[in-house]
Amino acid sequence: MPERLELPIPVSVTSRFLVAAPRPPEAARLRGALGESGLARFARELLGTPPLTLDLRAAPTPWSGRLPALAVQTRPWNSRPRGGGAVDGGMRARAERNGGVREGPPRTAGKRGGTGEEGVRREVLAARHHLLVTGASPPGSSPRHAQAARLAARTLAHLTGGRVADLDANQILARGTGPPDEPDRFLLGRDWLGVFLMRDGRARLRADTYGMHRFGLPELMVRLAPYGHLLTAAGVVRAMAFRLFSEHIERTPADGGAPVWQVRADRRLDGDDLLRYWGLPLQRRGVLPVRLAPAVAGCLDCESALEILPLRPRGDPGWWEEEAGKVIPAIRTPFG
Repeated sequence: MPERLELPIPVSVTSRFLVAAPRPPEAARLRGALGESGLARFARELLGTPPLTLDLRAAPTPWSGRLPALAVQTRPWNSRPRGGGAVDGGMRARAERNGGVREGPPRTAGKRGGTGEEGVRREVLAARHHLLVTGASPPGSSPRHAQAARLAARTLAHLTGGRVADLDANQILARGTGPPDEPDRFLLGRDWLGVFLMRDGRARLRADTYGMHRFGLPELMVRLAPYGHLLTAAGVVRAMAFRLFSEHIERTPADGGAPVWQVRADRRLDGDDLLRYWGLPLQRRGVLPVRLAPAVAGCLDCESALEILPLRPRGDPGWWEEEAGKVIPAIRTPFG
């Protein structure tokens, strides 16, 4: 019989968004500013109830210590996908030449550096007022409650000239190009997960997700990936994130479901699941045999993680080149 892993399912999950603003957000204006979409109406219904709470405080606050280490998103949140999915084969060679990964705080997979990021970070650190927007729900109600919470946070930031920090995905979200909205179609690739790259030994890196726990799921990681395959490493965890999230949503009824979910340890990871993660056209990429094993989570506030293991020895460069690199497309980000 195939080996099964038991994943505990929490009774409730939360999504937390911190609005860092130069002036105190006027929560009373939020209802009228949310818009008229179905999600906006849902958010209005939740406001003032335990599933959607607002906590306004003058800075510094208990969340201030998290802000300096957050990654920064710079592309507009409502940007459209670029044609072709931004498949970047050249970045592998550049990463091999340049070392690819820095010491210190985790590096976000697929985000460009620059003075714009530092300006955003200074703006967030200088904010005098913090408002924590928390969406809470049974796992079976996700991601709708999380979408409502993020829409509320973005609307408050729009009203105050502030910024939104996603404390679960460990990143500061970019502003949009107009009044805030959330698309009805949910895509994990729309900034719901942070994927971070860290040094993992000589000329090796690891990739970790930050944010799966908001859906009641373990975080995911790969280890000992060669520098030249940093996009593939990020793609492996994103593809598996899509697959586990999809299976979780399909199995979990609105009442929260069973307290333990049994999943197969041995998996055949579909390369097209990375394209589904981003909402891109499928390419029939093939499958990648892998194995899931319990691991220690790399992110804050995360109780569990699963490591995605090759069926060869961990860190085998041949596996990354001959198998993973051929199945998992090298995509930085398709938006921008």
